[in-house]
Amino acid sequence: MTSVVSSPTRTIRIGSRKSQLALVQTYWVREQLQKSFPDITFEVHTMST
Repeated sequence: MTSVVSSPTRTIRIGSRKSQLALVQTYWVREQLQKSFPDITFEVHTMST
């Protein structure tokens, strides 16, 4: 008998300002992180400053 144990999904939130430049930079960083850590989910959350 074999059993499969799945690891819990990890989610990391990335905060960003809402400006177009900030979002472009943030999504680029998220893409790089996703390539390096494919088992982790990265979410972008915007905020007003």
